[in-house]
Amino acid sequence: MAILGRHHWLASSQKRLLKGDFVTSPEISQIFGELIGVWIVAEWMSQGRKSKGIYLMEVGPGRGTLMDDVLRTIKNFPELLNAIDKIYLVEASVELRKAQHKLLCGENVLERNDIGFGSKSKHSDKLEIVWAEDVRFIPKDAEQTPFILAHEFFDALPIHVFRSVPPSNAGDETIQTPTGPIQTTQRSSSASQHQWRELLVSAKPPHRLKKARRSLR
Repeated sequence: MAILGRHHWLASSQKRLLKGDFVTSPEISQIFGELIGVWIVAEWMSQGRKSKGIYLMEVGPGRGTLMDDVLRTIKNFPELLNAIDKIYLVEASVELRKAQHKLLCGENVLERNDIGFGSKSKHSDKLEIVWAEDVRFIPKDAEQTPFILAHEFFDALPIHVFRSVPPSNAGDETIQTPTGPIQTTQRSSSASQHQWRELLVSAKPPHRLKKARRSLR
């Protein structure tokens, strides 16, 4: 659930999202995250209860609420807790990383490491939490078993939209898209039936893209 502005986008900036303009299921009830934690425990059991080489990763952790509920659940299973090598959080936002660290680590110090930042979980000193800005920074090891969470993450990525347009012999025209109007620069070819056009929808609204272009000049 989100508050939309006049450009049909989030009404406020990323920094203000921390104050409640955007609500996801982990923020509504801790039961959601606890159930995810129970699922991880069940999958770990079904895979033979490995005693080492487990790591958790969340892409787009938000304020850290989901991972906090997951870890609170997992700490009730010491055998699994001891098998977890690291917890990776893929987060590009500095403000959100600070919020996640405060919630997940409490007073434990946030320090730089080889791939980003790291700290100790408030739930257990044995749990090391590592922040990276890109999923490609996460170490790859065929001997490890990852459990990856990406709750409401993919809906924030740019997508492709296919739009059916009627036959037209006109020149330049304006196409309405979910992120605003697009002015075509090529003359449409004549056709006796509808044509399919592929549109790339940006993760940013048009007014933000214009500001970014101006700043690059």
